Amino acid sequence: MDARGDRTWIAVLLLGVCVTSVGTSGSTQAQGGLEQLLAAAQTYVERFELQAQGMVCAEDYRQFDDRAVRTRRLKSHLLMLSTPGVGWMSFRDTLEVDGEQVRDREERLSRLFLTPSADSFEQARRIVREGARFNLQPYGASVDRTINNPMLPLRFLRKDNQPRFEFRLDGSERVRGTSTRKVRFDETAHPRIIRSPDDAAASGAFWVEPSTGAVLAAEVRLVTTSKEGGRSIAVDSRIRIEYTAHEGLALHVPSRLEESYRITLGPRNSRTSINGEARYSDFRKFEVSTESEIKR
Repeated sequence: MDARGDRTWIAVLLLGVCVTSVGTSGSTQAQGGLEQLLAAAQTYVERFELQAQGMVCAEDYRQFDDRAVRTRRLKSHLLMLSTPGVGWMSFRDTLEVDGEQVRDREERLSRLFLTPSADSFEQARRIVREGARFNLQPYGASVDRTINNPMLPLRFLRKDNQPRFEFRLDGSERVRGTSTRKVRFDETAHPRIIRSPDDAAASGAFWVEPSTGAVLAAEVRLVTTSKEGGRSIAVDSRIRIEYTAHEGLALHVPSRLEESYRITLGPRNSRTSINGEARYSDFRKFEVSTESEIKR
């Protein structure tokens, strides 16, 4: 894969920048423990991507504003696929919005997947933005909500991307009864993996099972500032994903996603928020035919 081969609008994964990872302390023991854990997580993610290729699951996604005055419920298929010239990515194929079927779904699938694009990066942007167009938006602003993807944090643990972060151990915690090591991270390299108007760095944490390298939970935070109509918009975005063992796939697949967007609008610094929760089920393989049907 070339240097542009894994780029998407939500994750621009470029090669060639090297940053030294550090542990929680300067001790050789702590450094070694961190390095071993990251190596195990890297191996796990590589296996995950191979096995998850062509996987589809059902997503039941509820969104609401800070006062729960406005709500939205989306029912979708979440597809994981490898796109020529772009690489491994996810696509949210929305079937229903607030109980109403999405009428142009077949046309959208045909346009996105079956119509060639001269620019694979632009094609990837279209696919990701298509999946985000039904998201609930705050009053008076348009927020780019394309990090609400349960697979996104796993990209940070890939071999080519680990040098772009500073990792540090942060103790041990139990996740649904399983002992894990908590690994905090801060993005240090440019260009950023997640695109934002002000080139903000991502941060967050992983909960990793030491014996297998499996990621049982992950958090990502991105704090950005932009301009819209002559005023500033500050957005504090957070997502947390839980991954649960799936016996048939021999993987930990996403089971639940929580998200929050804390939005401050200038010049009066008025505040609002959008929150969401998604549940995932019915994992299976799929293929896209020339008639743009989802084969199950």
